[in-house]
Amino acid sequence: MIAVITNVTGIENELGEIIRLFYHDQVVYEERVETDHVVRHLREGQYHRIWMDDALLVEYPETPIGEITGKRLVKYTAKLGLYWALVKKTGREQPWGSLTGVRPVKMLAQLMEMGLPGERVLQETFGVSQCRAALSRMILAVQEDMAVPEHSIGVYLGIPFCVSRCNYCSFPGVIAKESVHEAYVDAMILEMEAAAEAIQERGLAVNSLYIGGGTPTSLNPAL
Repeated sequence: MIAVITNVTGIENELGEIIRLFYHDQVVYEERVETDHVVRHLREGQYHRIWMDDALLVEYPETPIGEITGKRLVKYTAKLGLYWALVKKTGREQPWGSLTGVRPVKMLAQLMEMGLPGERVLQETFGVSQCRAALSRMILAVQEDMAVPEHSIGVYLGIPFCVSRCNYCSFPGVIAKESVHEAYVDAMILEMEAAAEAIQERGLAVNSLYIGGGTPTSLNPAL
């Protein structure tokens, strides 16, 4: 069990996601008697200091990344500091670096829109491997050639249920009884009907449907 403690409110889960990239232990957000390790993140001035079991691993500067500032910069810097601290501790890097819970292609596009060398920033700042950064650029190039119809929208259906929970996963998902599944689907159908009316009233067209989760296939096919 690993406890993560921070003096920045609201980023506990993001730090927990980074820890799960390197360790399969349960992550908690308070010190307990049964805790095996304690990771501390302290933001002091313009530096983020990462401690593990009373040993200082990294002092990471809070440096603006293009137009990324404010709370978003604080969150990214905290995650980056913890990521590089655990790289130092374990001697292992991750293919997607410190990116968790975010689409890397979207991040690449945002960096390039800021006028930054996106692939290089992904690699040098966020720790993404060269091959993964190149893959992101290839996907972005394909997406740029796809025309999105005017007055159209994408629809997302969220199925927040899983058969089991993966340690690395940052997406919402719970293990629930089938009766809960049934109630959720009933409510979702009502919401879909209301959304369909709103879409028609505004003269919009649906250009894509994405069903995510959770694990959508965890539902009974009969539902």
